[in-house]
Amino acid sequence: DVYIADWTDDTSSDVRDRLCEENDLNPKLVYYDTMLHTVGQCDNYIYKLLAVLKHSNRRKIFFGPSRLRGVDDMLNITTHVEVPVVDAFQYYTEFTNWLEDNVSDNDIFIFASGMMSKVLIRDVRRINNNTTCIDMGSSFDPIFYRQTRLKQIPTMQLRQFYRDLL
Repeated sequence: DVYIADWTDDTSSDVRDRLCEENDLNPKLVYYDTMLHTVGQCDNYIYKLLAVLKHSNRRKIFFGPSRLRGVDDMLNITTHVEVPVVDAFQYYTEFTNWLEDNVSDNDIFIFASGMMSKVLIRDVRRINNNTTCIDMGSSFDPIFYRQTRLKQIPTMQLRQFYRDLL
């Protein structure tokens, strides 16, 4: 399964849809603001998703920057592959080599690495279609770093909301 944000009011959705079609991906679209923790979206849907991920016995691989190291404990991450915030595509070959050597059936891949996420999801699915890929976008930023999108819920409010998972 592939889960990504639905950008219904953004011209990027046309690009996303075309890339998904060209790569035989049929993602499940999740309401964009829910994934980003914008004002009014501190709800149980995202909490339940993260709780299920945390308690899953499946192997969980997180692709994201070092500043989101807190995700490792929050979701009981098995492996954290650090993706630089700047110039991530410079390391693309290293990431794909790692994937070739490490992807297994039933792995859960959680991405918070910008545009690199979409490309790596494609690569994971080409290597092994029996995986789950979730593009979390910037949803972890206000919890473990700072607000990086307009109208995101403040850090302290989110940490209180997720206190049982942290």
